[in-house]
Amino acid sequence: MGTILNTPIKDDIFSLEDVKSGINNLANGKENYIEGYQVEIFKMGKSILIHHHHKLLNLVIKHGFPRIWTQSLIVPIFRNADKIVPSNYRNIMVSHILAKIYGLLVTLKIIAEECRTSKIDLLCCFVDFRKDFNPVLRHML
Repeated sequence: MGTILNTPIKDDIFSLEDVKSGINNLANGKENYIEGYQVEIFKMGKSILIHHHHKLLNLVIKHGFPRIWTQSLIVPIFRNADKIVPSNYRNIMVSHILAKIYGLLVTLKIIAEECRTSKIDLLCCFVDFRKDFNPVLRHML
C-alpha cells in the first residue's frame, strides 16, 4: 500500500473538516481500541496526523476497506441479575479507531446525499429500547 499512499487524490469524498469532525465526535473515556490506545491519545495527535488520516480515509473509499478493519473484539459486560442468562450482558464491540471514524463519515455522507437529492429535511433519532424496558415473556400473557 506504500505506492497508493504516495499518489495524489483528486476529488476527495471526505473533506479535512469531515475528518476533524469525525475525530472530535469520538467519545472520551471509553475502552481502548484494538490498536491498544484510547481516543484521548488519538485526539492529542490530531493536529499532527490529521492530514495523514484525511488522505488515508479518502484512499480507503476509493481503493477498498482494509481487511484488518473488519475485525472486532466482542466484550460482554454484565448488567444485572443472573450471570448465567445471556440477556443480562451487554456486548461492547471494540474495533479499529479509524474504521469507526470511517463508518461514521460514510453514514453521514449517505444521509446528507439522500437528503440533498430528495430535497427533504431529515431528523434521526436512534433509541435502544432494550436497555429501558424489560422483555415481555409472551408465554405468560
